[in-house]
Amino acid sequence: MDKKTELKVNNLIQLRALLTNTLIVLIGGTVGLLFVPAGVLKYLLFFIGCFYIFLFIANLSSTIKELNGILYNSEEE
Repeated sequence: MDKKTELKVNNLIQLRALLTNTLIVLIGGTVGLLFVPAGVLKYLLFFIGCFYIFLFIANLSSTIKELNGILYNSEEE
């Protein structure tokens, strides 16, 4: 693996770790909203949290696919 590909793989691994950690915190905060007394703000923040959870899952999935594509396609060559 050349230096440029190695650097890209390292950056993707760091991005995957950052997205995973952020997703964990976001899920914890969104679930924590379920313990707050009912109100309009609670449900608004809950739906915004769910939206960002799905957004981060999509970003994490695409990062993992790109990382796997680089790692497994380079081994075949």
